Amino acid sequence: MKAIKNKQKHRQFGISIYQLLVLFVTLSIVVIVFINNYETTDTQLTAQENVLRHELIVMRSAIIQYHSVMNTYPHSLKQLVDTGYLRNIPVDPITNSHETWELIKHAETDDVITDVRSGSRLMSSKGTPYSDW
Repeated sequence: MKAIKNKQKHRQFGISIYQLLVLFVTLSIVVIVFINNYETTDTQLTAQENVLRHELIVMRSAIIQYHSVMNTYPHSLKQLVDTGYLRNIPVDPITNSHETWELIKHAETDDVITDVRSGSRLMSSKGTPYSDW
């Protein structure tokens, strides 16, 4: 009779294979979701940075083309749009606005722009400020 009672006590405190399997599957799902979420965030940041690089290249190219044809630099990004060098002012993918671009003015005359940078004060994935790009 005592042997039967000991077996029943042992079963009450033990973990069955089924319970271990459920625990393992649950933990696996949590780990997979965490890894997937981490990779998605990293991929989104990389995509935003690539779009920023592209938009800067397009706007800088438009400024250079405008200067080579007009013999002067534009006064604003809107002027590049009005004269057809840009279709529209692109959205900065980091600030999510087309109004936050930092316009770099000509050293001698402060009324024309020679370059453009992101208006974001955040750091890139490479550790450099977006405003330095």
